[in-house]
Amino acid sequence: MKKIILSIFILLSILSSFFGGYNIAKKQYLSSKISTFIPLKQINEQKLFDLIQKYRYENYLPTYNKSDFLCKIANQRLQQIKTDFSHAIFVNSHYCDNCVISENLAKSFYDEQVLFTSWLNSPTHAQILKEPYTHSCLKTDENNTVQIFGYY
Repeated sequence: MKKIILSIFILLSILSSFFGGYNIAKKQYLSSKISTFIPLKQINEQKLFDLIQKYRYENYLPTYNKSDFLCKIANQRLQQIKTDFSHAIFVNSHYCDNCVISENLAKSFYDEQVLFTSWLNSPTHAQILKEPYTHSCLKTDENNTVQIFGYY
């Protein structure tokens, strides 16, 4: 049934573009909430964390210890970046007195390897992954990923 609906929509879109009705088909598509028929894959926290741990191990860096303290911060940041996708709140927050922490953020990634590779290809994200942090926590939701790093 889902394939039939999607096929009909595609056919209508093609035909309507020839007859100037593209906007009508587009509005019908948007109002049909087709995304419920094609679910997006959410980043798997453990799979991404394992990729990062493997990278650190292969590059003679210590692997991270998972930190409940950093997980609390990661969960908090996951909620904050839904309305302000930036590092501004993180930079202006005081999370602890005797620790050094950093974060990596990602948005709209649905494959762990692609996300990890994008962090490695970004000089600032890659530098954080190479720092001698001893602890980390990674959290995801349907659209965002937060990894907090620290030593304390």
